[in-house]
Amino acid sequence: MEHRFAILDDNDRLLRSRLDALRSDLPGLVGERACAALLVGSVAEGRARDDSDVDVLLVLRSDSPKREHDAWWDRAIAPRLEADDRRYPIEPLFVARRSLRTSDPELRHALLVGIPLWDPEGLFGDESRPRA
Repeated sequence: MEHRFAILDDNDRLLRSRLDALRSDLPGLVGERACAALLVGSVAEGRARDDSDVDVLLVLRSDSPKREHDAWWDRAIAPRLEADDRRYPIEPLFVARRSLRTSDPELRHALLVGIPLWDPEGLFGDESRPRA
């Protein structure tokens, strides 16, 4: 059975296209600072609606999340990932590599149901179940 990303068929088609673009574009855009990306939230769980955003958990290479990461994203990355119709904006969630071993229930849930978009080191191998 094919994984759905959205409740409505037209949204699902649009999200598939957005996710394909993310899979190909993210490594080149964020690879200097991040080492993996995981789709989380309503899109990963198949319950996206018209006003949903695309939550992407980015594992930082050597840092802990700081405000400068958000500023870097807004300045250098977000403009390059904007969709023509501006639906489903990308919302980054930065985490340190050590955070993948968390006991925080919300992050554990995200890691368990998330869908790897880019994971060259296999960081999500035992933590997530790819469903796409």
